[in-house]
Amino acid sequence: MDINMVLKSGAKALVIGFLAFAVPLILTMPVAFIIKSYLTSSDKRLGDMLPYIAFTESQISFHVIFSLLADLKLLNSEVGRLAMSSSMISNVFCFCTLLLHMTLGESFRASASNWSVLKVASILGMVMLVMYVMRPIMIWIVKQTPEGSNNVKEEHALIIFLMVLATSFFGQIVGQPVLFGPMILGLAVPPGPPLGTSMQNKLDSIVSNILLPLYFVGSAGRTDKLDITATGFKIVMLIALLAFLGKFIGTILPSMYCDMPFQDALALGLVMGSQGLVDLHLYRRALFLDVISNGVYTIMIYSAIVIAGITSIMVKYTYKPSRRYMISKSTLQQNINNTEFRILTCVHRESNAPAIIEILEASNATRKSLIGVYLLHLIELQRVATPLLIAHRKNDTYSIHYNRSRHIINVFNLFEHQNQGLISLMSFTAMSPYGRPSVCPES
Repeated sequence: MDINMVLKSGAKALVIGFLAFAVPLILTMPVAFIIKSYLTSSDKRLGDMLPYIAFTESQISFHVIFSLLADLKLLNSEVGRLAMSSSMISNVFCFCTLLLHMTLGESFRASASNWSVLKVASILGMVMLVMYVMRPIMIWIVKQTPEGSNNVKEEHALIIFLMVLATSFFGQIVGQPVLFGPMILGLAVPPGPPLGTSMQNKLDSIVSNILLPLYFVGSAGRTDKLDITATGFKIVMLIALLAFLGKFIGTILPSMYCDMPFQDALALGLVMGSQGLVDLHLYRRALFLDVISNGVYTIMIYSAIVIAGITSIMVKYTYKPSRRYMISKSTLQQNINNTEFRILTCVHRESNAPAIIEILEASNATRKSLIGVYLLHLIELQRVATPLLIAHRKNDTYSIHYNRSRHIINVFNLFEHQNQGLISLMSFTAMSPYGRPSVCPES
């Protein structure tokens, strides 16, 4: 996660993110308390679980949204970028609300007036430690890594792992879950290469191929359909469906108000309503803390599987971002007379540039038929940073993203200068994980 996206998000993402967080709570919480008041004494245990179920089902996870978009190859689509910004904003609201609820709840249980103050002070102290001690160390590590390298030194990686253990230990001391400290540390890690990418390379194999499958198997192994009651099934499924409906309404209404096409708004609503690994972890932790029963846990797992399966299938077959770029059949000769001939030029490496320039020279630009070159430098990102599309202005050499594309842009700037008045150049850098083969050739 790149937390700077929250600060850079526009009004549309902010409104969608807030409503996607608020509307599900508005729909599920009153229903949970109303149903709780009507339950008999024999179902009192289920009634006590309902507020937590409503809150958990209403949460939106950035990680889940990012994983779904990556699987569907929609990270760089308009809907994908808006979904990531909105989900991150919703995630911030959810996290702050959950943290406040846990802190106040423990304060009431502790029956100590100064407990909540100490708890909040300890959490803020850990955040300050990460931001003003550990993050500068990580920035120093980045500066010590040679330019162009995606791997940090082994001793520097060891320092990061020790930070993970330290934050986890400190989080346990102040009464937070074991993952709280490392999560704060993860938000402070500079995204992308060299540090983020290096950590991803070192951890991805063991986490994705060993730990995650075992975690899924262990989580599913705790389910037991014999513990499901008819009353519990109806109530929990009702709350789950209301939460999904709330996310869908909270997303699609502001999207259409902002003049987004209905197909895009529909896809965005489905994406924001999806569930995944983070939801599974919340269910499992609630079961571990005895907040929910095994029967309720089983129902929530089943509902998450159904919702995730339906949303991913519907988005895959209903949202086609390439449709808007389709044009009627015509020939080049019919379109380039007395108009600028626009060429999208995709470059992966510096070695691709000479061959592409030869093709542009063979296109024979003239005063009556100008050529507009849109240069796109494609850079691979692994799943440690948010995909970006950066537009480079003329002489914008101070940009933090300019250095990675500097040599390629300079070559095409020289070509533009040599063909002044015939060629116009616009330079971009696209950072995204590799998925399907790009539609742009390498040369």
